[in-house]
Formats: sequence, structure tokens, C-alpha cells
Amino acid sequence: MEKIITAFATDDDDDDDDEGHGDPVKAQGVTGMLKKEGVTMSVSKVFGPNLKRIKKKFLCVLFKDGSIEDSLKKLQTNFPVLIEEWSKGEERNFIKL
Repeated sequence: MEKIITAFATDDDDDDDDEGHGDPVKAQGVTGMLKKEGVTMSVSKVFGPNLKRIKKKFLCVLFKDGSIEDSLKKLQTNFPVLIEEWSKGEERNFIKL
């Protein structure tokens, strides 16, 4: 079974990654740690400025509303879409659910 990391933040910051922002060392450290644990998906209400770097390694799913339970149901319902996007490799986009 795939591991799912859920990081529900309360911050409403913009989830876009502007060029020149984000710490590549931090991104590498976080992705290395998660990859070592076999993580393939990151689920959050907010993604920081390293989104462009992180989405190359993980399927990033953005939830703006709902509880953790509702989000898990949406993940299950949309599993075929998630698998399809994951299969795109480094060219994958993040998904808003």
C-alpha cells in the first residue's frame, strides 16, 4: 500500500512556485527523507515555494476545503486520476481536489 503524507496547514498562502524562490537544499533534504520512506504522494492544503521541485518526485494533491476524512474519501474516489497523473513522471502536475 502506498504511503500518504498529509500536511494540513491553516495558512492560506499562494501555492505557486515563483522562479528564484524556495530553498533547493531544504527541498532536497525533505524529498530524500520521504523517498527513503517510500512516499509517493503529498497531500496538503498549502504547498510552499518548493512545489516545482517537489512535484518532480511526488504526486502533489492540493485540498482547499474539507476535513481529513473527506479528503481521504476524495483520494479514494479519484484514485484512477491520481495513478494516471503519477505515471507522467517528472512532467506531472499537482492536482487540486
